[in-house]
Amino acid sequence: MRAKWILVVLLLAVVMEGCIVKSLHPFYTEQNVVFKQELMGTWRDQQTGTWRISPVEEKKNAYRMKVTSNEGISATFIAHLFELNSIVYLDFLPEEQDGKQVDLFALHLIPSHSLARVKNIAGDRVRIEWLNEEWLSELFAENKIRIAHEVVHENEQKEDDKMYILTASTEELQKFILKYGNDPEAFTGKSEVVMDLKRVQ
Repeated sequence: MRAKWILVVLLLAVVMEGCIVKSLHPFYTEQNVVFKQELMGTWRDQQTGTWRISPVEEKKNAYRMKVTSNEGISATFIAHLFELNSIVYLDFLPEEQDGKQVDLFALHLIPSHSLARVKNIAGDRVRIEWLNEEWLSELFAENKIRIAHEVVHENEQKEDDKMYILTASTEELQKFILKYGNDPEAFTGKSEVVMDLKRVQ
């Protein structure tokens, strides 16, 4: 059985550094989804990775994003552009990975969504800023927010080696976005994950 997805962490390991927030449920609803032709095409990021963005034929108002690192490693994502409070976001869901996979390992993985804020989508440059897991973990530690989640330890030998998986419904996720979408640190910070794309064609 072939797994048709990878954790977004793979993309981070290939073309960027930092931690992002992952969710079991999508951040968008069909009512929020928008489609902008300007996003389609081929882009180059600051790490010299290539992003090929095209429409998904079998799914309305969705993008297929094939991201290839400068080492030639590729991963494909299904992305939905959506808007809340006049802020444009992207929901990423891994679709498949090029190359060999260990079936038993892949069968243990669970697909997750990630959220990014999008800026300057109309020109020849696009900035994609992922929701920062470090910022979220600080809010949890200080009991400033309550949203359904699980804490997963990536290495059971290290207590601090953990990540957060949001388990809240899409409705609750959107309430969270509406409340914190304008927070200046939500999509930035020490471990920010940012892609600055420049159009190639």
